[in-house]
Amino acid sequence: MLKNNNVIKVISLLSAIVLWIYVIVEENPTVTQKYETLPVQILNEESLKQRGLILIGDSNPTVTVTVEGKRAEVNKITRDDILVSADVFGYSRGENYIPVNVTVPDSVNAVEIKPNKIQLQIDELISIAKTVEVVALDEGLEGKELSDIVVQPEEVMLTGAKSILDGVDSVRAHVSPNEFTSDGNTITSTLLIQNAEGETLENIALSSKTAEISAVLLDKKEVPLNIEILGEIDPNYAATAINVPDKITIKGKAEDLAGIESVEAKPIDISYVISTVRIPIEPILPSEIRISDESKDINVYIVVNTASAAEFNVDTGKIEIDGLAIGKRYSIDEQANYTLTVSGAETLMKGASLDDFRFVVNLDGLGNGTHIVPIEVEYTKAYTKVTITPNEMQITINGGQ
Repeated sequence: MLKNNNVIKVISLLSAIVLWIYVIVEENPTVTQKYETLPVQILNEESLKQRGLILIGDSNPTVTVTVEGKRAEVNKITRDDILVSADVFGYSRGENYIPVNVTVPDSVNAVEIKPNKIQLQIDELISIAKTVEVVALDEGLEGKELSDIVVQPEEVMLTGAKSILDGVDSVRAHVSPNEFTSDGNTITSTLLIQNAEGETLENIALSSKTAEISAVLLDKKEVPLNIEILGEIDPNYAATAINVPDKITIKGKAEDLAGIESVEAKPIDISYVISTVRIPIEPILPSEIRISDESKDINVYIVVNTASAAEFNVDTGKIEIDGLAIGKRYSIDEQANYTLTVSGAETLMKGASLDDFRFVVNLDGLGNGTHIVPIEVEYTKAYTKVTITPNEMQITINGGQ
């Protein structure tokens, strides 16, 4: 009986061992598990900055990692147990492919990494200074204007990748005029970094992310402008346009603007003008009134064509004799030569010719004898100066009664 019991115990033990082996081998097989979009930690990024470099582009790369192990061990693993990194130490400016390193628990193996290298762009790290510009939004600006604007800080330092900072056009503080009063106040505004198209740029460090904006909100008013123009343009130069504004926009508190119906300006002397010019206008304003930004560049605009000159030889055959009494004759030095000097706008002078002029000697009322008679030059085009040298002709009259 005892012998039978021992046999039964041995059989039971062997069955237990077989069952354990079956469970281990058949019920806990080797399996794989894929973990997608695992973030890659960038190592030694600070070493780049120490060498004047910086990462640009995708700063949060991800990879897919496949691990292999016994089912029981794999089932214990979470995404947080898989550490993925890429070391940028020693890499230089440009496009770089950095190997990916994966660390997993000892109970499993990493059998596949996709991609096994990540593409990282490294650029030069630079800093530039930019003046802060204040931009008033449109709402609440009808008939009003911000004035006495003070910004602190006036200038900020931008630090980032050279390729990004090369595209920076401005650093702006956008403000709403409704936030200000006619007595003046200060607000805090967030700074925006923008390119030439007005798009906001990211991944740039600012020495200050905000600015303190102080300003006064004033009323505007358009009134007539009175200005005296002194002198005349030198006749050697051709003024084709003299534009004098007849209105000006001013600003101030509503009660101060109420009594102003027109504005006088200091006289402007144009006698010295020899070329196209804009002459600033200086309005005479009360201390509490200022020029609006709309009229800050107000000026007298004078367009002057560059003057040029030409000379023509005039022989006696071109000179007409008028007013000779009936029955009388005249004689002149037919070998004499005269010089016509003409000046005017360059565009006009390009087509100048002797055919533009009529030369006349008037003998009306003159009797026999030798006379010195002026030569008259007639023309219809807008020449600024015409002279003939000599300007007189010696002529002898005889015959008749």
